[in-house]
Amino acid sequence: MAIATIMLSTLGISSARAEGAFTTSMTQVQPQFDSRVWSDKNLDAVSTKVTLSNCKANAGGASPGTTPVASVTLALIKGSTVVKFITQKCGTYDFGRQGVGDYKFRVWAINGSTTKSRSVFLNASVYVTY
Repeated sequence: MAIATIMLSTLGISSARAEGAFTTSMTQVQPQFDSRVWSDKNLDAVSTKVTLSNCKANAGGASPGTTPVASVTLALIKGSTVVKFITQKCGTYDFGRQGVGDYKFRVWAINGSTTKSRSVFLNASVYVTY
C-alpha cells in the first residue's frame, strides 16, 4: 500500500481527489430551482455528490427554520435530461459516477411540494464534488 501511495504521489495522482468541487448556498429557493452548471470531464472515478447542510425551511413570509425539513428531492440533470432523483432529509446526495457532460442539480421538491406556491422555501449550504 505504501509503495502504491508513493507511486501515485510521484505521478501527481490522488487516489481520492475529485476532479472538481464548489461551495455555494441556497437562500429562499422554491421547488424547480436550478443550480449553476458544471462540466464533468470524467477524468477520475469519483461519484457526483451534492451535500446540503444547515437546511432550514419556511413558508412565505415566515423566518427560515420555522418549517421542519422533512424531505428534499434533488434531481441530477445532464443537459436537459434528468439522470437521477434522490429524496432524503438533506445530507449527502450521492448520484454515482457520471459520464462526460454538463450537469446541474434541481431542487425538485421540498417536503413533497413540487410547485412554486410560496408554501415552502429552502435555505442551505451546498457542497458539490464531481
